[in-house]
Amino acid sequence: MGDVTVPRVKFANPDTPLPNDLFRLVYRQDGTYQFNRLANLSRVSIALERPRLPRFQQLPLDAYSAANLPPSLGGPVVDADGVIHALWTSFAVQDGKDITEAEWAIPIQLVAETLNNYRENAGYYTLDARLYYKSLSEAIELGLGDDWLQRFAALDAANRRVLYVEQIVPGSAAQGILRAGDILLSINGEIVSELQAAQALSQHPTLTLEILRAGEVLSLECLPTLLDGVGTRRAVSWAGALFQNPHREIALYTGIREPGVYIAHTEPGSPAVWDRLYRNRLVTAVNGEPIHNLDEFLARVRHIPQDEYARLTTVSMSGRRDIISVAPEYYFWPTFEIDWTPQGWRRTDYSPSPSTLARGSAHNH
Repeated sequence: MGDVTVPRVKFANPDTPLPNDLFRLVYRQDGTYQFNRLANLSRVSIALERPRLPRFQQLPLDAYSAANLPPSLGGPVVDADGVIHALWTSFAVQDGKDITEAEWAIPIQLVAETLNNYRENAGYYTLDARLYYKSLSEAIELGLGDDWLQRFAALDAANRRVLYVEQIVPGSAAQGILRAGDILLSINGEIVSELQAAQALSQHPTLTLEILRAGEVLSLECLPTLLDGVGTRRAVSWAGALFQNPHREIALYTGIREPGVYIAHTEPGSPAVWDRLYRNRLVTAVNGEPIHNLDEFLARVRHIPQDEYARLTTVSMSGRRDIISVAPEYYFWPTFEIDWTPQGWRRTDYSPSPSTLARGSAHNH
């Protein structure tokens, strides 16, 4: 910044235990900063219910907590030498119909791992399974043998537990290998009992998993998914609604994967809104003809006459199916496509043919 040299921040070594003296430097809603000493910082495992709408993804997380602190917008948790051990963070939490706020500290190892991948332009692998904890006593009831029990019992007291598969991403390689309820014992020969450790050990193109299923220990080969991080690169606007191919996060959120296209957005006042075609739904058929991707959807809808109803088969986030009739209007709500190219974003307009408009006009009369 100008002539001022700003030193790089220092992250704590992941193998270093938390020091007794830690401090929280946070930014507050009123624009001020606050410096607090943290006493009795404790480990917590956060498992929040998914939000009613897919505004954000809620995954289990190991974090730190401290009691009786004023609210903030977050900041670093440092020791006396300024080394960062965690990031104090504000979380959005679904509470009934409302979104509330809660604060925990994310271990800096999680941030450092992601940052290193970014710096090295390395891929980020995911096991495509939502994991959470069971106690050793529960694992014993499910058939955990003495050999494995002794290995887990030899861990630190805080890690004497097991991970189990809570949910699998539909359509992923893991879906054909893992099952909900499987207990994950090791990854590539390393015993695993922490969420972050499971993610770190999954950073390989092939994995050997040892799991406990129905009282039997199985060794399974699994190919994790490589996340490219590029996000949405193509979308189609029709009748004032924005459609895209379904993405992985929706499959993880819903636990279902349907062929078709995902409604990401609807414009206020558009035909889609008039006819109650709302966002956060999948369209699986047009006029009774199944669609599997954005190309098929575009081919079906681009020649539908103006003001003539098209019947769209939809699936909600809860799996409910409906048929919704939508009449496009092309003067104010034209059909177009946007896609990412090496030169940047490109827009392609699909003008309705004169016959399409004429048929729509005749339909009005």
